[in-house]
Amino acid sequence: MEFVSFITCEDDGTGQIVSFAFEDGEMEIKSLILIRTPKLEALLDEEERGVSVSMDGETEDDFEALAVVRLDADRVTVETRASRYELDISRVDPTEASEMKVLIERMNFDHSFTIEHL
Repeated sequence: MEFVSFITCEDDGTGQIVSFAFEDGEMEIKSLILIRTPKLEALLDEEERGVSVSMDGETEDDFEALAVVRLDADRVTVETRASRYELDISRVDPTEASEMKVLIERMNFDHSFTIEHL
């Protein structure tokens, strides 16, 4: 499980981004990033639409679509077909956590992934 230091949320009309920042084992900051660009999705193949999940420092070129997000007060689980990330958000400012939950709901406007509230 990763202990999240802070969460950044952006929704500028072109793209939506949720970034979970945490320290890796070497005291460097890494991020798990969820990105969706609804305005550009019409130009993409069906299998490339939805929320893209990526981890800083990983060199995967393949699109990993978000499949499931599990949310509770202190924990977020992010799942794709190939990966699962367990995030402890207990140290995050409650305002940041609330903004993240609202933006994740907004990113799911077409029900392309499952949101579970625990």
